[in-house]
Amino acid sequence: MKVVLEGGGNRAAFSAGVLKALEEAGVPCEVVVGSSTSAINAAYFAAGQMETAVRVWTDVIPDDMVSWRRLFTPWGRPALDLDRMIDDVMQSGWSKLDVDRVLGEAPVLYVAATQVPSGEPKLVRPVRADLFEWLRASTALPVGYNRVVEIEDGRYVDSGLSAPVPFEMPLDAPFEEPTVVILTRRPHQEKQRPSWWQRAFLRLIVPEEIRAPSLRQHELYNQVVRRLKEEEAAGRIFMVTPPDDMTLSRLTRGASALKRGVEIGLREGEALLRRLDG
Repeated sequence: MKVVLEGGGNRAAFSAGVLKALEEAGVPCEVVVGSSTSAINAAYFAAGQMETAVRVWTDVIPDDMVSWRRLFTPWGRPALDLDRMIDDVMQSGWSKLDVDRVLGEAPVLYVAATQVPSGEPKLVRPVRADLFEWLRASTALPVGYNRVVEIEDGRYVDSGLSAPVPFEMPLDAPFEEPTVVILTRRPHQEKQRPSWWQRAFLRLIVPEEIRAPSLRQHELYNQVVRRLKEEEAAGRIFMVTPPDDMTLSRLTRGASALKRGVEIGLREGEALLRRLDG
C-alpha cells in the first residue's frame, strides 16, 4: 500500500489520527509520501511512532509553535517556529524521531518540496545526512517561515506551492496497491483566489522569487483535487477526507481542538480499515 498525505498547516492533526489507526491495525504499507506539515507525520509513521506524533500535535503544537504576531518582529523567531520543531522537538527528548527506523525497509519515506526559483516540485527519498533538512524544506511555508532551505546545491520551500498532494509523482520504490490519499481539507471546498488584501500581504511578506507560485497556489490545488476525484471515481485510489464536524484550520492552536482533530482522524482511519477489508 502507498499512503499519500496532504499538509494544510495544523489540519495535519487529522492525518496523524488516521495514520495512528493504520499503525495500530498493523496494515502493511510499503510507501508513505508526505507534503508540507504532513511530512512530519509521514516521518513518524515510517518510524512506527504515531503515538509520539499524536502527542506532538496535542502537547507541543499548542505551545506557541505558531504566532502571527511574530510576523511583525522579523528580528526574532519566525511566525512558524519550524526550527524549534525540526531541531529540538524531533531530535531530542520523548518526541525524538527514530532515524534508524525511518530509514528501514518499510514503509519507505518520500518527502516533497518546491524548488526555488523554478517553482517546480521535487520528490526525494531522504537519507540520514539530509533527513531533517528535507523535512524542514517540505514544511517551510513562505508566509510563516519566510526562509528558503538550502540542501546541497538546491534551494527549497514548502511543497504545498507545487505538490500539495503528490499522489502521481513517480517513485523508485515498489509498492502494492491500493493507494490511500489522506486529505486534510474537504474536497468539495475549492480554494478561492486570494483577496486583494491577501495578495497585498503576500507581496509584502513572501520573498519575490517565490511570490508567483504563492499567488497561484489555489489554482494548482483545485486542479489536483479534481484529479483525485476522478481517480477515486474510477476506483484507483481510496480517499480519506475530513467530515463536516472536523473544524481544524491551518492556524488552529487550541489543545482541545487539536486533540479533537486527532480523534476524528482516528475515527475516519477506522472507517478506512473497514473499506480496505471490504
